[in-house]
Amino acid sequence: MALGSARGGDETYTKGLLTGLAEIVDDDGDRLFPLLVRPGVELPNIVRSRAAFPLVSVGGRISAVRHALTVRRAVSRFEPRISLLHSLIHAPPWPPRPVALYVPDLAFLRYPALHPLAVRVRFRALIPLHIRQARAIITVSEFSRCEIIGTYDVSPDSVFVVPNAVTVGGRAATAGTLETAPRSDEEAPDPLGALGVDPPYLLYLGNLHPRKNVPRLIDAFARAQRAAAGIDNFKLVIAGGRWWGGGEEQRAARQARPGSVVFLGRVPDAVRDALLQRATALLYPSLWEGFGLPPVEAMAVGTPVLASNTSAFPEVLSDAALLVDPFDTDAIARGIVELATSQALRATLIERGRRRAATFTPRAMAERALDAFHWAMDRAA
Repeated sequence: MALGSARGGDETYTKGLLTGLAEIVDDDGDRLFPLLVRPGVELPNIVRSRAAFPLVSVGGRISAVRHALTVRRAVSRFEPRISLLHSLIHAPPWPPRPVALYVPDLAFLRYPALHPLAVRVRFRALIPLHIRQARAIITVSEFSRCEIIGTYDVSPDSVFVVPNAVTVGGRAATAGTLETAPRSDEEAPDPLGALGVDPPYLLYLGNLHPRKNVPRLIDAFARAQRAAAGIDNFKLVIAGGRWWGGGEEQRAARQARPGSVVFLGRVPDAVRDALLQRATALLYPSLWEGFGLPPVEAMAVGTPVLASNTSAFPEVLSDAALLVDPFDTDAIARGIVELATSQALRATLIERGRRRAATFTPRAMAERALDAFHWAMDRAA
């Protein structure tokens, strides 16, 4: 259901999981993975080529109605009988089949003011119900797993960690390396030229949402410009669509040098990949993440990363990124200067980052998800 939703992490999780399942589906011809999708949704190529993924078109524009009625009806009527429903964030109340529920993080509880009131009310009302009724719960990091167990007092045995998979440009990490074109500063991808974006630049890639801390990042960039001559010619490129809120980023950009902060909005996948590959560094000081995929994607293509030292980042990124306090503007500014001016630091992070990113493969993701699915089905028997 997340495919085609433009909901960032949920859609990325779904694509990674489906890609991994498609890689291993031929290992056992008896498995079927019916996909409940919106009409016209584009699936990964590898999924479209597998008969094990029959499509069930599910319409409806209102999430609560869609899950309570349309999904329930589709699951109940599908033949052969569905053994388990894997649902993201929401599931039909009192579901007709056992559910493996995906909950990436509890940011709506930790930072309620950073979410629209309607989202807060819906999540607070429904997610505890869904978690109580789910047979298994899937999340993306040990950090989020501990949060879910502690907050909702669920059995630790029922909460499974399925880290996100890294895919860049349609390629995925396999056998310890990521299959990508070599990084080369001489190979400027055409999409960037069309946008007027030329290296050197620092990149933020993700939704524009108060939780992502972009206004403080821009402020830190402006301070770094004033503090160090070595980044005089750098731009800060902001690529991502607005999810909620508005105006704070543009106001912060007025403090930077004219023309040095570039807003691209939401960009196509080809532009996204080119931006990642050509950036001097990715800057991602988000306040709270259950996983944080853009930093791992940057690592996969050899781009060093600055990220937060909070939530799941230390677990997911380990020593392969420069971690800073996301609430400390000066600390972010110092990190920007370090990354922009120290070739030795960038080289170290590039090497560590490639190794780290190569552990997050679609196949590994699918195998861990299947462990959770089998556990749930065994207890439903």
